[in-house]
Amino acid sequence: MQSCVRHPPGSGSDDAAMQLIELRRLLETSACALRARRITPRDLELLSASIAEMREIRKSGNLAGFVAADLAVHDAIRWASGKVFLTILFQPVQRLFEENVVEKSRAPGTRELATLMHQRVLAALETGESRAAREAMDEHMTYTATIW
Repeated sequence: MQSCVRHPPGSGSDDAAMQLIELRRLLETSACALRARRITPRDLELLSASIAEMREIRKSGNLAGFVAADLAVHDAIRWASGKVFLTILFQPVQRLFEENVVEKSRAPGTRELATLMHQRVLAALETGESRAAREAMDEHMTYTATIW
């Protein structure tokens, strides 16, 4: 008798990281697209402040501070989407996401590019166009996948 239990493909940490990025791509690009149509000045202000904090902390070389600011940007986008269930869906993988951001932020040049990617997401959200917001976040996820 064969087991009915299916194990996910790949068991290495690289495969798990890629699966996490794929999940993030699904959830975060959707959150950006949803939010773009209903972005408020307060939402834009919070995102802008988080990105400014990333820039300042990046200069100091404080990895933990940078990661916290990076995560704040993503949290703000998910919460700003106004879709409670989208945020709830992300909670079970939040710790893995945090670990992934810490790991990727150690790579040379990553913090600078991550800040730039977040700035592009903000600029796309400022347009109010769902497609632009989705594409900007998708570009960020593509970049994240390439450094893993």
